[in-house]
Amino acid sequence: MGKFRQLMYSLLLIVAGIAVIIFSAKDMKTAKMDPIDLNDPSVNWNDLEVGDHVEMDVNFLMDYFVSTEKDGNETDRVYAMPHIRDDGEYFTFDNFIGISAKSDMFSSLDSLVDESLEWWSSDEIELNTTPVHIEGKVAKLSKEKFGYFDSYLDKIDVVDSSVKEDSMYEYYIVPIQNDSPILIVVGVLCLLGGLAWGGIIVVKGRG
Repeated sequence: MGKFRQLMYSLLLIVAGIAVIIFSAKDMKTAKMDPIDLNDPSVNWNDLEVGDHVEMDVNFLMDYFVSTEKDGNETDRVYAMPHIRDDGEYFTFDNFIGISAKSDMFSSLDSLVDESLEWWSSDEIELNTTPVHIEGKVAKLSKEKFGYFDSYLDKIDVVDSSVKEDSMYEYYIVPIQNDSPILIVVGVLCLLGGLAWGGIIVVKGRG
């Protein structure tokens, strides 16, 4: 392997280490913030900001509108979670946000979707679903994912334009990495390894 290529690999290792450290540190900082429960009537969804810590039991959920695959297997999905308003006579949706989930959550979330839609189409007043606990941080959807969310809301035909204009559906909740301290150690090792490797190559080149 040529010296230039070795230097490039060492640089990539350094950059990867720095990136892992930064993102893991952000997750640790977020996890220490007071969590927001979107079920709390005093919480205005439109006040949410990128980076906010969210922890709650999701008791009503709609289907996923985008998924990610790797080697032919689904690894991630983003589900649509509405805010339900009870005006005393009807239940309506007046806001939306996405919920990102890994494959180990698919089964429980799919069951919640089925229960939610069954309740929505019934005459029952009391919501009787099996809640799913989530913890994450607020992030902004990519342009592509936002487009899928927009198309999904148009397709289900339950939202008028005024709701979409005031909705938080350009945002979603992504899981917090619970192994952030371990990842920081990995990042530091990558950084130090890259620096050491690059240093050895430079010293040898001068020899």
